[in-house]
Amino acid sequence: MKTEILGEEQLDVVVDLLLRQEIVAIPTETVYGLAGDATSDEACKQIFRIKGRAMDNPLISHFAHRDQLANYDIALSPLAKSLLDAFSPGPITLILPHARGISGYAKANLSTIAVRIPAHPLAHRLLLAVDRPLVAPSANLSGRYSATSASMVYDQLSGLIPAILDGGSTALGLESTVVLVQADTVKILRFGTVTQADIADLLGDHRVEVAPTLRAQSSKYSPILSPGMKYAHYQPQKPLTLFRTIEDLFRIKDLSDVFIIFMEVGEDSAMLTSYPHTVIFSDATTYAQGLYATLAKADASSAREIFAYYDASLGDALCDRLRRASGEKIL
Repeated sequence: MKTEILGEEQLDVVVDLLLRQEIVAIPTETVYGLAGDATSDEACKQIFRIKGRAMDNPLISHFAHRDQLANYDIALSPLAKSLLDAFSPGPITLILPHARGISGYAKANLSTIAVRIPAHPLAHRLLLAVDRPLVAPSANLSGRYSATSASMVYDQLSGLIPAILDGGSTALGLESTVVLVQADTVKILRFGTVTQADIADLLGDHRVEVAPTLRAQSSKYSPILSPGMKYAHYQPQKPLTLFRTIEDLFRIKDLSDVFIIFMEVGEDSAMLTSYPHTVIFSDATTYAQGLYATLAKADASSAREIFAYYDASLGDALCDRLRRASGEKIL
């Protein structure tokens, strides 16, 4: 199969593909998604096959606007409405009770559905044009880092899908925050750029819980309510190790053929500029935006392995992605 990268002027081609139950990659403000008709069993099954994704790992359904939810009997509690008022359209996904109309494969046959309204203008135009929800998990092979540009999608999925809708580099670079909406509280199932503090500011600390960020193997038969709860994610092909300080990094005897990912911390960054494979971010925001693209760059380099700076000050979402990408390997 030939994979074409299409511009926004070819949106009608992408719409036609989706309406014919084909799978295409689309941009959102978080990462690129592998999109298909959320109402179609065949489209949803294709996504699992293309990604090599486990069938018990549910998909997020993307809607153009809130009014569409009623068409699929997705009821919004006052708490859910408050979250949508504050953070949507945007990088937040709500786990809600669901009755009909969405493929059981998208929901992993659960009684809940993962709902998001993306803020990316091109994704919004596409959703309006197809006039139905689209499932759109990250446009990558299962377990690998997500794609934040059309070229990154192409590198992983060329030959597997007919088209990639090019919307430029994504603005945020990390996947959406996922929350389970309960009767009086919300539980964060996946960290994202909408933070625990953001939600607590809206609802109060006592109404926000955090699920374990890593599921134990002993609970592998428990239902998975959200992407990012159980399986390895975000991993480069080369070994990745995290380090907290320059002193820890310099315990490695030879840094000449490793790829170093760092953030400016005092004057320490100047000590790394002489090494051939080094990317230094100015702050945690740019680090998050550029993480996956930098992992792709490291994979394409001649470096033998990757070392990435890790500190709690980077925030829950970025720390979560770094831990998973490294398999919890920290100097």
